[in-house]
Amino acid sequence: MTRIVLRTTRTWLACVALLTGWVAASGTLRAAVIVDTSTGYSSPTAQLGGYTMTPFGRSLGTIPSSTVNSATDLGLTVQFSGAVEQTTVGAGGWAGWSHGYTGTVWHTAFSATKTSITLTLPTGTKAFYFYAMPGAASGSYNVSLDTVEAAQGGTVTKLVDVFSGAHFFGAYTTAGSSLTQLTISVPGVVNDGFAFGEFGIYNDNAGGGAVPEPTSMAIFGLSGLAFVARRVAAKRRS
Repeated sequence: MTRIVLRTTRTWLACVALLTGWVAASGTLRAAVIVDTSTGYSSPTAQLGGYTMTPFGRSLGTIPSSTVNSATDLGLTVQFSGAVEQTTVGAGGWAGWSHGYTGTVWHTAFSATKTSITLTLPTGTKAFYFYAMPGAASGSYNVSLDTVEAAQGGTVTKLVDVFSGAHFFGAYTTAGSSLTQLTISVPGVVNDGFAFGEFGIYNDNAGGGAVPEPTSMAIFGLSGLAFVARRVAAKRRS
């Protein structure tokens, strides 16, 4: 009976070791970009996908020269793919922004391309969110967020009601990967453009904190199981 138990324990240990190695080896393959729009028109939460977020670029004010192509805050820069106008909610329009936000936003109403903008994120960005609002006087419009990691993240589209204000869009990574670019598209606002802003970021170079990633947690858990199995086997041998 003892020999059977020991043989079974060894087999189980081997399976655990193989599974642990597979999880570790496949960590980069399982990396993904997750898009979260669940906050809707409400105020942003403190965390996104387990990452503790930091407000970004909310007090940059209005620039009278009207056009900018980037936003800089926290020692980091988010680059825009085209020139947009920087303004403040209320003082510079967009008074219908949701949940009482009154900070800095950017809009494409006077841009060469009114329906789309790409944000290039600073190196080391693991999570990022923004709000977007169509510029039309009324109606509902499809607003899409597309990640450059299209094979993993792809495009997520939400129907945004102008009367409800700005809608939340967030993206975060798993397995230690980073976000590089996010494209916001509102194809129906060919004359009015759209506004985007109220950013939040988690970046390796800007503080904050994150919970362990699923892959790391799995490895830790399997390692613990392997340790217990070894202890059980040792006791049975003694």
